[in-house]
Amino acid sequence: MTEQSYVNRYRAVVWLYLAEDLRHFAAQSVNSRLLKGRAPETLRGQLAAGVDLRARNWRGRHLGFLLRKADDPWVRAGALAALLPLVDVHDVVRDPYERAHLNRFRPAPPDQGAPGSPSALLAEELMTAQDADEIGWLRSELRRAAEEARAHTAAPRQTEPAARPAPRHHRPVRPATAHGENTRRIGSTASAGDPWAVRSPAEPHAAPTAPPTVPGDRRGPTATRAARGLRVWLRRRTPRPARV
Repeated sequence: MTEQSYVNRYRAVVWLYLAEDLRHFAAQSVNSRLLKGRAPETLRGQLAAGVDLRARNWRGRHLGFLLRKADDPWVRAGALAALLPLVDVHDVVRDPYERAHLNRFRPAPPDQGAPGSPSALLAEELMTAQDADEIGWLRSELRRAAEEARAHTAAPRQTEPAARPAPRHHRPVRPATAHGENTRRIGSTASAGDPWAVRSPAEPHAAPTAPPTVPGDRRGPTATRAARGLRVWLRRRTPRPARV
């Protein structure tokens, strides 16, 4: 780049030129009338209308500097896209994968402060084409550069991950009821092919109510308990022999 700019504390753009460029400008005979006397009528009319071509001239020289350094078609396309509004870039390069690949080669704007600050916003405005004829020329150049880049190397595309094979023994999840419990069908109404069918659990073991009886014993459990109680009573009534 032959000149640079910065934003002062009054948010005004200050342009800096190299001394070598100024000497080269003064040495050209076509510019001698601009260094003394009154300015030409066309130039005075542009100044009265507020026309400032310094930013546009800087963009042209900056683009030439980037294109001379580019060694890849996608890099050249990225340099052209950096000077266009995003809506024009989307209109020219419609493929989202190509736009994503193109954005990797867009040169960063000059550092003019923190992102979102007034200085950074003004620098971004200076980096973006404003005039209709300039935008039209950049669009045509970007379209041509994108075709050359596409023919040179295709933009990478995201591959879809392979689908995982289904498990061989898949157990379906039971739907939950309103109370959060799994519903199931119990009883003889469940069919053999129903995945939700659950057979009714076995009856719990009942506690034994009486000892088993001996075969042929007709007394039953009540008579057995009575005989046992009688023997205990007789033992209590029989006096024990005294010890000598």
